[in-house]
Amino acid sequence: MCDPSHGVLDPGENIWIRAHLEKFQPTVENTQPNTLTIEYCLPPEGSDKNFNPN
Repeated sequence: MCDPSHGVLDPGENIWIRAHLEKFQPTVENTQPNTLTIEYCLPPEGSDKNFNPN
C-alpha cells in the first residue's frame, strides 16, 4: 500500500504515471489494494494548493 494513500502534490513536485482512460465502473475487482485511482478535483476553499496550468 502507498504511504500516504492519498494527498496533494506540492508546487514543483512531480511523479510519473501511466494512465489508460475509460469510464470508471466501480466493482469489487477494480477497487482492491494495488489499484491506483486518480481523480482531479478542485482543492478546498482557502487551500494554499491550487492547480494553475500557466
